[in-house]
Amino acid sequence: MITVGLDVGSTTVKALLVEDGAVRWQDYRRHDTKQAEMVLAFLERMEAECGLQPGRDRIFITGSGGGLLAPMVGGK
Repeated sequence: MITVGLDVGSTTVKALLVEDGAVRWQDYRRHDTKQAEMVLAFLERMEAECGLQPGRDRIFITGSGGGLLAPMVGGK
């Protein structure tokens, strides 16, 4: 199982993907007020590069934009 930590802040999006206790992917980018678009780009990259799968893997979302975006990816 893959675990993702995703911080959606007021100016940046940061993400870390961990599998079997090892960091496999990470990135940090300014979103220029396009939080949702940047989150989508991160998730697409994690799917393509690391095999992230909806329904199998877990995503933890924090930050000022997390509350609005979490339900869009099945989070609470």
